[in-house]
Amino acid sequence: MMLILFISHILIGKVSISVGEILAIIGGEQQNSIHKFILLESRIPTAICALLAGGALSVAGLYMQTLFRNPVAGPYILGITSGSSLVVAFFIMGASSFGISFSKISLLDNSVLVFASLIGSLFFSMIILWFSIKVRSVATVLIIGLMLSSGVSAVISLMESMANKSSLQTFTFWSFGSFAGINYLQLSIMASIIALAIVLSLSQLKGLNLYIGGEIYAQSLGINVKQLKIISIISTALLAGVVTSYCGPIGFVGLAVPHLGRYLMKTSNHIILLPICFILGAIVCLLCSMIASLPFFDTQIPVNIITSLIGAPVVIYILWNQKNSMQHG
Repeated sequence: MMLILFISHILIGKVSISVGEILAIIGGEQQNSIHKFILLESRIPTAICALLAGGALSVAGLYMQTLFRNPVAGPYILGITSGSSLVVAFFIMGASSFGISFSKISLLDNSVLVFASLIGSLFFSMIILWFSIKVRSVATVLIIGLMLSSGVSAVISLMESMANKSSLQTFTFWSFGSFAGINYLQLSIMASIIALAIVLSLSQLKGLNLYIGGEIYAQSLGINVKQLKIISIISTALLAGVVTSYCGPIGFVGLAVPHLGRYLMKTSNHIILLPICFILGAIVCLLCSMIASLPFFDTQIPVNIITSLIGAPVVIYILWNQKNSMQHG
């Protein structure tokens, strides 16, 4: 399914390129230079970016829902994505107040911005982690995350009201979310950080399985809960932070896909769910990116609109089914 969508994504676009021409371009034969550029420098990198971003956000959402034992937990809801957004907003809009303009520099080429965005994500993650250690109530931590996210949104809105036209436009386009405009060097950085985060968390899969039964239960079986939380939060921050840096704040993927994975696989085993959620997330984002680039749309549709339209009904349906199953059970 993922391979079919990946190929379909390459085929579909505003400019029509035949299958034969695509094979000729990939094979290195004589071809249309414009079509070669569109295929190799736009469609293929965009498809790879959608695949990586979808997988990363879905795994991040899986970690958060398990760690906070809440079906609506996720990097977007808990304010982790907001940490990245705040840093990006400052670089694009807030810095202009001090006579510094980052909007003249390509956003994706600014490696400093990507690094700073990761720091913002990690910083907010550490705040959530600190509260999760100090406050035993999972619901309270979730509310704190929502309040942090709301506070960040208020600060960003303040920056928007004071920003000049150019920087405001740059930030608005970034906030819509997009998998396009990324090159192979940036993809390699993105893939490396995602791989690091997933490898970092692999040692915690058994602990996450036991943590489902509660903190005390996990501790009684020898799990270092504090270490589990720290590694899971850091992994989530890296996953959500790097995707937000390059693609903007993509909503609903991290929330919906873990539910879809559990629903389809009928299991809570993270050894199974981690690869399944990554694949499902990649499929969802490839589909959303493909819809955004359909040729009969006059302009590129923001990815966030499509992920919300797809993700919200999926979450409602699965949660409703779970509720009905519990009542009948």
